Amino acid sequence: MYPANFKMYRTSRKIKRPIIFTTTEEKAQEIIGNAPQIYEKTISITDEVGEVKNIINYRQYNKAKK
Repeated sequence: MYPANFKMYRTSRKIKRPIIFTTTEEKAQEIIGNAPQIYEKTISITDEVGEVKNIINYRQYNKAKK
Protein backbone atom coordinates (compact mmCIF):
# COMPACT_ATOMS: atom_id res chain seq x y z
CA MET A 1 0.00 0.00 0.00
CA TYR A 2 2.98 2.33 0.42
CA PRO A 3 4.71 3.86 -2.61
CA ALA A 4 8.02 2.46 -3.85
CA ASN A 5 11.13 3.54 -1.90
CA PHE A 6 9.01 4.83 1.00
CA LYS A 7 11.01 5.15 4.23
CA MET A 8 8.91 3.66 7.01
CA TYR A 9 11.22 4.90 9.79
CA ARG A 10 12.44 8.46 9.88
CA THR A 11 14.61 10.51 12.21
CA SER A 12 14.27 14.01 13.53
CA ARG A 13 16.55 16.77 12.34
CA LYS A 14 19.83 17.43 14.14
CA ILE A 15 19.83 14.00 15.81
CA LYS A 16 23.34 12.56 15.86
CA ARG A 17 23.45 8.98 14.64
CA PRO A 18 25.87 6.57 16.32
CA ILE A 19 29.18 5.81 14.62
CA ILE A 20 29.22 2.20 13.38
CA PHE A 21 32.44 0.57 12.21
CA THR A 22 34.01 -2.86 11.83
CA THR A 23 37.25 -3.67 13.63
CA THR A 24 39.15 -6.47 15.31
CA GLU A 25 38.51 -7.48 18.92
CA GLU A 26 41.95 -6.26 20.06
CA LYS A 27 41.55 -2.79 18.54
CA ALA A 28 38.01 -2.49 19.92
CA GLN A 29 39.23 -3.29 23.46
CA GLU A 30 41.91 -0.58 23.14
CA ILE A 31 39.29 1.99 22.07
CA ILE A 32 36.74 1.25 24.81
CA GLY A 33 39.24 0.79 27.64
CA ASN A 34 37.34 0.07 30.86
CA ALA A 35 33.96 1.53 29.79
CA PRO A 36 30.97 -0.48 31.10
CA GLN A 37 29.10 -2.72 28.68
CA ILE A 38 25.41 -1.81 28.38
CA TYR A 39 24.16 -4.21 25.67
CA GLU A 40 25.15 -7.53 24.08
CA LYS A 41 23.50 -9.76 21.49
CA THR A 42 25.02 -12.79 19.74
CA ILE A 43 23.70 -14.23 16.47
CA SER A 44 24.80 -17.57 15.03
CA ILE A 45 24.58 -17.93 11.24
CA THR A 46 23.98 -21.54 10.16
CA ASP A 47 23.43 -23.28 6.83
CA GLU A 48 20.64 -25.69 5.88
CA VAL A 49 22.47 -28.64 7.48
CA GLY A 50 22.84 -26.79 10.79
CA GLU A 51 26.58 -26.16 10.53
CA VAL A 52 27.68 -22.85 12.05
CA LYS A 53 29.09 -20.55 9.37
CA ASN A 54 29.59 -17.35 11.36
CA ILE A 55 28.95 -15.86 14.80
CA ILE A 56 28.15 -12.15 15.08
CA ASN A 57 28.45 -10.48 18.47
CA TYR A 58 26.94 -7.02 18.91
CA ARG A 59 28.08 -5.05 21.96
CA GLN A 60 27.55 -1.48 23.11
CA TYR A 61 29.66 0.35 25.67
CA ASN A 62 29.05 3.68 27.37
CA LYS A 63 32.29 5.65 27.54
CA ALA A 64 30.52 8.50 29.35
CA LYS A 65 29.97 6.28 32.43
CA LYS A 66 33.30 5.45 34.01
